[in-house]
Parts: sequence; C-alpha cells; structure tokens
Amino acid sequence: MSAPKAPKRSGVPAWPLAVLAAVALLAAVVAVQREQSVSSSVTLTLDEVEMEASRALGATRAIVVAQAANAELIASLTLVSQIHQSALLSEEPEAVAEVRTARERLTAASDALATALSQLDTVGEILPPSDPRNDPVERRLLGFVERGGVIVPRMVVLFGEANDRTLDLLEAHRLAAARANFLFEERARLEAVTSRVRRQVSALEDLASQVSAIAAEEVRGSLALVSDRAGGGAWTGYLIGAVTAVGAIGFAFWSIRRRGRDARGADLPPAG
Repeated sequence: MSAPKAPKRSGVPAWPLAVLAAVALLAAVVAVQREQSVSSSVTLTLDEVEMEASRALGATRAIVVAQAANAELIASLTLVSQIHQSALLSEEPEAVAEVRTARERLTAASDALATALSQLDTVGEILPPSDPRNDPVERRLLGFVERGGVIVPRMVVLFGEANDRTLDLLEAHRLAAARANFLFEERARLEAVTSRVRRQVSALEDLASQVSAIAAEEVRGSLALVSDRAGGGAWTGYLIGAVTAVGAIGFAFWSIRRRGRDARGADLPPAG
C-alpha cells in the first residue's frame, strides 16, 4: 500500500541566529559606550538593560522551541491517523507495519514535547511573582503549559494502547471490529490529545505576547533612567541597542504566532 505523504516535519527555526546577533550588537553598544567614559551609574543601568533583553530573548526562544514541538506532535498524530484510516478503508492488514512505524515518530515527538515543556524556567523568570491566593493570568498560562509536559505524553500512551487494539483486530482480519474500535475508542483518544495540544498552542501564543510586553516595558523603564543619567550623544547609542533587542524579541514573537497558525491548521482527516 502506498502510504500517505508525511506531513512536513517541524523544526526549530533559524531565528536564534538573529537573536544571538541582537544580543551581540547590544553588548557591543554597551562596550563602546563604556569606552567613552560613561559614568558608573549609567554603566550599571546599561548592564541591567542588557540582562533584561538577554533574559527576554531566552524566554522567547524557549517558547518557540515548545511551539515547534507542539506542531511536530500534531503532524505526527495526523500521519498516524492518515495511514491507519487508509489501512482500514482498503482492508489491508499488511499496512499495520506502516502504522507502527508512524507511531515511532509520534513517540519521539511526544518525548521531545515533554522535554521542551520542562525547560520553560526562563519564562517564569520574566513573569510577575506567583500569588497562591490569586495567581496572575501569565502564571496560570505557564502552569497550564508546563502540566502538558506530563499530561500529553500520558494521553499519547493511552492513544497508542487503543491504536494497538485496532491493529491487532486488523491483523486478525476482524475488519468490522477494527473499524468499530477505531471509531468508538481510538478516535476519541486521538481527538482528545490533539485538542489538548492545540490549546497549548494558543496558551503559548498568549504567553509569548505577555513576555514581549513585559520585556519591552522593562527595557523602556531602564532606558528612561539611562536618559536621565546620561543625556547628550550617548542616548543615541543606547537607543540603537534597545531597538535592536526589542526588535529581535518581536521577530521571535512573530515566529511563535506563525507556528501557532500552522499547528492549528493541521486538521485531522475525518472519521469514516
């Protein structure tokens, strides 16, 4: 049987090069201004600006990696569903091996997602402090996404168990029972894990928007202090560095939004 064309794999984008270049340029601006005998108080503030921008870029990169992992998991789920439904419709038990191969990619994608969602500590460093009585919305978003690192892999395992039962029936040439198991058990688990991952896509977009806004506000506040302390020609150099850093954060945020649209657009084939 000719297997359906595999969805394009999602990878981490090349934007980190732009991020690194932005941080390097910001560091160079700071170094040049220091060589021009900027006062110690201004230098200290510039250090804070550099640290804030670098921290925000690190947090945004972690979100982009998580978003790429979400997209890859959805693509893997879609591939398994496409091959599996094709096997059921064509009544070809020989296709079981192809389904199991596609499941290997799904397992790898699930592991990668769990790893990505466990590495969002840098995002937490940007957000407002946690409050047990009334956590800020940003903290609730982060908590929802981080819990997905445990919940989603478990949901993938449950889907795999249902898929195995369908495959066993297909191999035994019990086609009616295989189709029934797919429709009434496996399909529900497939839709459940896909729904959860797509909710994570939206939550990560919202989280990236919050990180971008918080980072921009921090940088603006620090630069206002620099303006008060330095004044004169030094301000132009600081502004260039700040705009570069904030621009890199904005580009990364655009990448996250684009990946979110791609992930939500990866529809599962209809049951039937």
